[in-house]
Amino acid sequence: MTKQRQKRHVPTVGPYGFREDAPTLKAYLASGEYYRVYCKYCRRWHTHSPFEGHRLAHCDDPDSPYAPTGYNLVYAGEFTLAVWRRFSDVQS
Repeated sequence: MTKQRQKRHVPTVGPYGFREDAPTLKAYLASGEYYRVYCKYCRRWHTHSPFEGHRLAHCDDPDSPYAPTGYNLVYAGEFTLAVWRRFSDVQS
């Protein structure tokens, strides 16, 4: 039986580059298709296209400091159950 090789994610910078005045958040690759980013202000996971760089904030908290600048994403690994649990524990 032949083992299938898992495709390795190679982070690339998206078309928007990085914004110097925006904070940088860790992004986790989910299902090999998109990035998941945890927002500590609305306490939710947001989904973005799988490339590094600047994004508009998806946070629905009107007081979020991400609203005026958005945030930069950097690849931090695969979105695993351990990652989900680590951030879920923060919420409690």
